[in-house]
Amino acid sequence: MSSEFLREKWRECIEGYVEWLLSRNYSRVQVQSRAYCLSRFARIMISNGFGPGDVDFNVALKFVNAERVRKRPSSLKYEITVLRTFYDYLVKAGHAKINPFIDFRVKTGQSEIKALNEEELNRLLEAAYQLDPVKADALKFLAYTGLRISEFLMLSRGDIDLENKTMRVFNVKTDQVDVVPILKEAVEVLKRRSIEELNKFERTTYDKFIKKAALKAGLKKRVTIHTLRHTFVTMILSKTKDPLLTKQLARHASLHTTSRYLYQEVEDAKKKLENLNLT
Repeated sequence: MSSEFLREKWRECIEGYVEWLLSRNYSRVQVQSRAYCLSRFARIMISNGFGPGDVDFNVALKFVNAERVRKRPSSLKYEITVLRTFYDYLVKAGHAKINPFIDFRVKTGQSEIKALNEEELNRLLEAAYQLDPVKADALKFLAYTGLRISEFLMLSRGDIDLENKTMRVFNVKTDQVDVVPILKEAVEVLKRRSIEELNKFERTTYDKFIKKAALKAGLKKRVTIHTLRHTFVTMILSKTKDPLLTKQLARHASLHTTSRYLYQEVEDAKKKLENLNLT
């Protein structure tokens, strides 16, 4: 097959995948990132004479091993995730017979979970309210819902049910809509402001604001929007001692993810014991 024919075939498949992602409420940023990743993969496959349906396990293995040399584990893990979902689409659409990336996994290690304790969270929010009450309410809502920033930005008025204190959230990790309870602290925020008022800014605006608030609060640790999600999960697990409930509220894809927070609690306890003198 000619390179021109292969390019056209890859272009058709990637465009179809993009439309499929958009139909499932993926954000434009997420779609662009995945399309870029696939475009590079397509160029490598074209240079080796492979169309989308020609990629088998051996071709995938050779590609992954080459990428393992040049990429960090976290970047490689994301790339394989994209390729796995891309081939899920190709199989469903009849462009490929198998998903050659279905069994590939990348171990990224057990990184420390960066969360705020309650005193630090209160200091952060107090400083935030002094700077900008609207953006501060957005931070408080994020801290007491555990939403990922992309999920927060996709929320609309129709997703919020204040009467029943629940919300519908598109889970960007599981590709499904979750219905979850809203804690009273987040309900208080929604009684003051609509969700459209809370999530009207760009993602970078929230990133810059939380850094400014953390600086004003005198927090020495690095604080990001995602820190608020870690803080939410840590608080829920600490107060309830219930991993299954925590998994539900955090909308983790598996209990294994929730167990990382249990592991972190043990590590924190070990550090405290190291400094404890009982004699």
